[in-house]
Amino acid sequence: MKYIQTLTEKGKLKWQDSDAPDANGRFKDLSPKDLAAWLIKTRKGDMKKISGSLSQQVAFNKNDDPEYAKKMDKTRTEVYKQMDREDLLESVDTDDLKTAKEYLLNPHTILDITYGKTRRGDKFVRFDYENKYVPGKMLDSGPHFVKVFYDNDRDLKKISKELNMDLKESVLNEEDSYNDYPAAAKKNAQMAIDWKEKYGRDEVPAGTPVGWARAHQLAKGEKISADTVKRMSAFNRHRKNSSIAPEHKDEPWKDNGYVAWLIWGGDEGVDWAIEKSKEIDAMKESKQMKYIKPLNERAKHTSTDFSKPGNDGDIYFSKREGDAVGVRLGDKLQMIYVFQEEPKLGRIQKSDKRWENMGPASEELLIDLRGREEGKILFKFVSTLEESVNEGKMPKKYIGNDEIVYLKTKEDSRGAHYNLYYKGHDIDKGGRRFGSEKELEDFAANYILSNQLYKKLRYEDSIPLPESIEEAKLSKIHNAAKKGSYPVSLVVIENGKVVKQELVGTPQIVPAAFNQLKKEYPNATVHVEDRTGKRLFSESVTEGMSNERQHIKSINEGYWSGYDYDKWTKENGKPKYPKWVKVTLKEIVKGGFMDSVYDSEHMYMVLWLGSFDNQRRSELSAYDKKGIKEFGKVGYKLVRDKWNDLTGYNMFFMMGAMYALEVSKQIQDKIANGEPVEPAYYLMKEYFNNFGMDIKRSRIFNAAYEKLEKWMKDNNIKAL
Repeated sequence: MKYIQTLTEKGKLKWQDSDAPDANGRFKDLSPKDLAAWLIKTRKGDMKKISGSLSQQVAFNKNDDPEYAKKMDKTRTEVYKQMDREDLLESVDTDDLKTAKEYLLNPHTILDITYGKTRRGDKFVRFDYENKYVPGKMLDSGPHFVKVFYDNDRDLKKISKELNMDLKESVLNEEDSYNDYPAAAKKNAQMAIDWKEKYGRDEVPAGTPVGWARAHQLAKGEKISADTVKRMSAFNRHRKNSSIAPEHKDEPWKDNGYVAWLIWGGDEGVDWAIEKSKEIDAMKESKQMKYIKPLNERAKHTSTDFSKPGNDGDIYFSKREGDAVGVRLGDKLQMIYVFQEEPKLGRIQKSDKRWENMGPASEELLIDLRGREEGKILFKFVSTLEESVNEGKMPKKYIGNDEIVYLKTKEDSRGAHYNLYYKGHDIDKGGRRFGSEKELEDFAANYILSNQLYKKLRYEDSIPLPESIEEAKLSKIHNAAKKGSYPVSLVVIENGKVVKQELVGTPQIVPAAFNQLKKEYPNATVHVEDRTGKRLFSESVTEGMSNERQHIKSINEGYWSGYDYDKWTKENGKPKYPKWVKVTLKEIVKGGFMDSVYDSEHMYMVLWLGSFDNQRRSELSAYDKKGIKEFGKVGYKLVRDKWNDLTGYNMFFMMGAMYALEVSKQIQDKIANGEPVEPAYYLMKEYFNNFGMDIKRSRIFNAAYEKLEKWMKDNNIKAL
C-alpha cells in the first residue's frame, strides 16, 4: 500500500488538514470497525478522502507508534469491507506463497499454470513443474505442483513479484480476463453505485456484497476474469425482473430487481457477457496451447530398456547422474534416495546405459555408495521392496471410487488382471489389466460408474463377491460379542443414518440376529455395540482382512459415533473448531437438512472436512504443516487418526446438506424480492456449475438437491 506523503522543501512530512469534521480523539478511542463507520459517514463514502486520512495517520505514526499505525491499516481493511469493496482486499495465503518459493527454488521447468476455485469459492493459482537434473543433487524430477490461494488482481501482482513471474501478462490473466465490455455497462454500474452512496442502504437495499464488488469493477473499467464473465452471463436469468416496477417509476433506486440488474452491467453488460462466454468456450483450448506444453507431450517412461544383464533387486550406481543409486524392480530401473530421513522412489530410467550394475543389495554396498546413515535407510527400504516383489507385487483386493471392488484373478511379471464389481455385480466384462499397483490406484481413483450402470444398479440388492471380504464369520461375531457388557445393541446404518437398533440379551443370540438384520437390510452396515456404546464388531473388519488392510480402502459407511469421539478426545484433548462450523451445523439441523442427532460436537470435524474440495482435503491430510495450520495440532491428529470414519457417508450427506442450506438462503432472497423460484434440481445444478463441481453421477449432488427439494416441500415453496 502506498501512503500519501506531502513533503516540505526540507524533505519532512507536512500535515494536511481536511475539510471533514474534527475527529476529537476518535482515531485513538474508537475500534477499527467503529472508526471505519465514522469515516465513511463523515467523508460521505469518498474513498480518496478516507484513504488520505488513514494514510496520513500511518505516515506520521509508523515510526513512533507502530501499533497505532497497524490499527489504521486494520481500519482501512474494515472500510473496504463496510463499503463492499472486496476487490481492494489483499488476501494472499503467505504460508502457501512461502511454500511455493521453497519448492521452486531448485532449477525447474514450469509445465503448466492454471487457476481454479474450491467448492468454498477460494481462488488459487497452480504451478505444475518438473525439477531439472543437477549434478550431485538427488532431486525427484516429478512432475510436481504447488498452489497459492489469492483473492484478486492485486494479490496476483504480489505473487508475481515474489515468484518472479509475470502472471499479469501470462495466460492466467492476459487471456482469461477482459475489460472490453460496453461503455453503457460501466454507466449502468456507476448509476447504481451513485444511488447507493447518495441514498444509503436503507433506500437502496438491493444487491449482495459480491454484486456491489462487481459494480465497482465495471464502473472503473477493470479487467474481469472468465469465471466472472460466466457469472454475468448466468445473471441473464434475472432479466425478467430488470424493468422498473410502476410503483417505483419516480424512485427507481428502490426497485431491487432493477438495481440488481444494473450492478451486473444491465442489458448491455449481460448481453456482452453471454457473447463473450461463447467466445471463451470456443477459444480456451487453442489459446492455452500457445503458452503451455501439454503434459502428455512429455516423455513418460513406464519401463526401462535394459541392455545389460541383471536381476530383480540388483543395485545400480551412476556417476553421471550425480552419484545416484537405483534398484531394479521387474522391468524397471528406478532411482532410490533419502529425503528428510525418509526413503523415496525416484523417476524410472529410460535405459541402463549410464548405470553400472553393482550386484545384489547389501547393507555394506549401500553404505559404501551413500554413507552410513543413508545406506542403512536404503537397505531396509530395498529389503521391503524385494519382499513385495517376491510375494506378489499387486494387492488381491482393492476398493476405489463408487465402492467399486477390484478382485485380482491372476498375476505375472508384467502386472495383474482384475475383475470389477459393484454391489457384487460384474460391471466390466473381461476385466482390466494393470502394470503396477500405482497404475491400479490411479485408475481406481478416477474411474466411476457410467450413468447407465449407476441408474440400473443403485437400487439393486447386493450379492456376495467371490471370496467376499464382506462375509462375516459367525464365530468371529460370537467371540466379539462375548467381550462386551449386556444387553448389546445391533445398530443398522443405511445411507449414513441409523435406521434400526435391536437389543440382544445374550452372546449366543447375536450371530443369528446379525444375519437376520443383514437379510432385512442387505445394503446396510451392521455394528455390534455393548450397553456403554463401545463397538464390539463391525462387518467391515472380517477375518483375513488385517493382512490385506494396507491395500484396501474399507467400505466406510461413515459411522462416526459420539462414543468414539469422546473416547478419542479423552486421550488426546479436544480440537478448537471455528465458529462458522458450529453455526452452520445448527443452521443445517434447524433447517431440517439433517436429523437433530447430528447437531453434536463429534460432527464438527465432518462438516469442516466436507467444506474443502477433494484435492485440498487430501493435501491437508497429507502435509503436516498445512494440516496443523488449518486444524491445529489436536484437530490434525484427529483427522489423521480417524480419516476413514470422518470421510465416510456422513460427510457426503453433510456436504449435500451444506449446499442445500446455501441454496435455501438464495431461495429466501428470491422470495423476499418477489422473484419466481425454479425447481430444486435446476437451482442446485446452477450452484454446482458456478463452483465447478461435477453433477454427473455425483452422490453429493443427488443428496443436495433431494434435501433441497424436501425443504421446499416442507416450507410450501412453489417452483415454476
